[in-house]
Amino acid sequence: MATRSEAPSTSAARRWDPVLLVLGGLWLAWMTLPYGLAWWWGRRQGLVFAGFLYNPFDNFTYLAKMRQGYQGAWVYRLAFTAQPGPGAPIFLYYLALGHLARLLHASLLTVYHAARLLNGGLLFAALLHAVRTWFPQRPWAQRFGLGLALFGSGMGWTFFAWLPQHPPPDMGIPEAFPYLAALTSPHFPLALALLVALIAWPWSRAVTTRTRLAWVLMAGLLSVIYPFGVVVALAALALGGLPLWWWNRLSRRLGPKPTPRVWPRPWERAAWVALGGLPYPLYALWAIRQDPTLVVWNAQNVTPSNPWWQMLLAVSPALPVALYWAWEQWGRGLLPAGWQAPTWAWAVNSVVLSQIPLSLQRRFFVGAYPPAALTATSTLARLPKARRRKWALGVLALSLPSTLLFAVGFLMLIFQGSPVLYLTPAEEAAFAWIREHTPPEALFLSSPDTGARLVAFTGRRVFVGHPLETAHATDETDFVRALLCQQGDPEAKARDLAARGAAYVFVGPREREFCQGEVYLPADAREVFRQDDLVIYALPGPNE
Repeated sequence: MATRSEAPSTSAARRWDPVLLVLGGLWLAWMTLPYGLAWWWGRRQGLVFAGFLYNPFDNFTYLAKMRQGYQGAWVYRLAFTAQPGPGAPIFLYYLALGHLARLLHASLLTVYHAARLLNGGLLFAALLHAVRTWFPQRPWAQRFGLGLALFGSGMGWTFFAWLPQHPPPDMGIPEAFPYLAALTSPHFPLALALLVALIAWPWSRAVTTRTRLAWVLMAGLLSVIYPFGVVVALAALALGGLPLWWWNRLSRRLGPKPTPRVWPRPWERAAWVALGGLPYPLYALWAIRQDPTLVVWNAQNVTPSNPWWQMLLAVSPALPVALYWAWEQWGRGLLPAGWQAPTWAWAVNSVVLSQIPLSLQRRFFVGAYPPAALTATSTLARLPKARRRKWALGVLALSLPSTLLFAVGFLMLIFQGSPVLYLTPAEEAAFAWIREHTPPEALFLSSPDTGARLVAFTGRRVFVGHPLETAHATDETDFVRALLCQQGDPEAKARDLAARGAAYVFVGPREREFCQGEVYLPADAREVFRQDDLVIYALPGPNE
């Protein structure tokens, strides 16, 4: 059977394509300008940008982890719960960023976004290297593949209007799409860059000790950044090695000159990835089980996937187009290059693994879009020019609306001055007062919305601040609602709060929205801070 595919190029043309440079400029603008706009508009409206454009609740947890690192910790104690346990050495990346902020005498948000930009640049470099080695001397394929991988998305826009409360995967799973990952959190683009390097970069050159060491180190870093990525990498490399093994055996039987012995390479790489990537997650799982609070957190840390058809649409049309043309070309004896097999396996596995019956199934969708974009570009590049142009325009026309809809969404939140993105000056002043005048372990009664921000910006404790990172979050939310929103007996409220060790009550606009009206205080609450419509009350101590 004949094959026709480029060999991986390690000496891609030195001359830089200006279109690739333009894509790099657009990527930098995408990562920076929205944040600059949010900050500028907030200043203009007398608001304080909280620092995050997308999914601030999760990003507040990362800031809280950095704050613990800033305070010297290498063990993470569950931050959004009233009684944290001893903790465990998890979330080491954000703890390390906190240590870095302390060493540099920089703010946590400054280091956070510097890391996000740096890792976004690494993701761009990883994808750029991939397209330049996948498609040497093919400028069209390099441009299309890089642009699609960076800015493309799926077809969630086709059902978004009918399910507005449930964002489609291509607008709601940032770890799967580069355009979302680089705009969200530092560890997402870094995890994607490592996956691209481990799976999609060619390995047809002689494997040296230095190469093996690089695999081990990259896998080890990936296990700290995003442990589920190790499983994704191992699955892609293991399954991607099967067709190469089969083809190598078939070639030896059909003729005296077998194909180059490339079939062990994916499995060899998988072995080194397992060596570097599995020890830390296994240790972390053991360490979590030593902390009862983290055991509760781990049990309620459920991240189910969307229905299978939504996950498939999230990587459409790229993946279906890739599979369609691969099948058509295979029928004519045109096989993809053997070293591309793990990337094809990664593209297909992303949908399959997201549907396995595990509570964390969505985590396995990490990096789903880059392999879909690369494989689609690989098959389209083989088409005659006229047909290729039509198909490429069709793929782009269907792959960009979700990205544009997402951009419109955060622009609307910015120009509305949404409390999701902004703090009021009173909240900023209250957090500054808390940092200066309350002990580090002080426990606050507040709404969940305030709790998320209070922990992130002060490091103090709350009853509830995150649906997953608050132990027994549902029960704690009910507890807070009963104390803040129901009139009840003020003396009984005071006793309940004293029994839990609460020291302060935070009452502001978010609490009134949470209660849908008036907020009721416990007995003997004493005002200690007031600005505008925000008040902080101190509660009597155990000896008062």
